Amino acid sequence: MSESEQHSEFPEILPNDRHVLVVGGGEVAASRIYHLLNANAKITVISPTMNPEIEYRESKGLLYSVQRRQFVDSDLSLYEKPTPKLEKFDEEEYKNIDQYLKDSRFELVLVAIDDPIESKKIYYKCKLKGLNVNIADVPPLCDFYFGAIFRKGDLQVMVSTNGRGPRMARLIKDKIGNLFSDYEIDKTIGNIGELRKLLRIKNSGTDNQSIQDRMEWMTKTTDLYTFKQWSDVDIHKVIEYYPNLPPKYEDLK
Repeated sequence: MSESEQHSEFPEILPNDRHVLVVGGGEVAASRIYHLLNANAKITVISPTMNPEIEYRESKGLLYSVQRRQFVDSDLSLYEKPTPKLEKFDEEEYKNIDQYLKDSRFELVLVAIDDPIESKKIYYKCKLKGLNVNIADVPPLCDFYFGAIFRKGDLQVMVSTNGRGPRMARLIKDKIGNLFSDYEIDKTIGNIGELRKLLRIKNSGTDNQSIQDRMEWMTKTTDLYTFKQWSDVDIHKVIEYYPNLPPKYEDLK
């Protein structure tokens, strides 16, 4: 298995409203926390000392918990609660399990300390508990990597070199950003999202044929116009043509 198959990029939506543990309080930890906050994670930081940036985020109430002490093994189970039962297999039980996973487990563990021996110990302790872990600057001890992320509105594009060249990832990310410099890509994404909502109103069927019809029409319609055209197209005019395809951009205007 190749390295690219063994590891995944940092999944930006994965930590959303989930507990994440950061072991370490230096500059690297502060950088990790910045990315995690953008992913809406509930962050617990454990370290005897804290970088000023971490202290600032703590003062603003952005961190779930900050504990100024050494890491101990029991920290991996810091929020653990009794596992809920799954007997009826109904929506209520599924909801309870979802809440349990949000409240009781660390979705990710990030270690950023200047102690390779202790870092490796923490890594294997995490693996025994089935936790995804990233040891800073040690690619073989990472289940995921942090990529360079281009964000504009709802658009998020991550570039990862699987830990081989973080600087190159940032340069490529900047190149991607330049592709959208002459128009508002966030409006493009917004218009596509609104069009999908209108389409579900036009065709609200839940049967397989209705779903297939919506998917095919949306795919073909999305391909009709350029990114720039989608940024200022009148989606209310577009949806009027359903189930037929709308005309060319020039005719629609």
